[in-house]
Amino acid sequence: MADELGAHTIAFPAMETVRTTETKVEEVRFILFDEQTHAAFAAQLR
Repeated sequence: MADELGAHTIAFPAMETVRTTETKVEEVRFILFDEQTHAAFAAQLR
């Protein structure tokens, strides 16, 4: 959908599932509402 709209950035609430899909989107932002969620996402980036 983002490609159809010509979006270059997109944001998701942290509960969304990320899948590897070919896209032109350049940036994805996850909105993390608490420390526990932030810690879980940070651990995956290490």
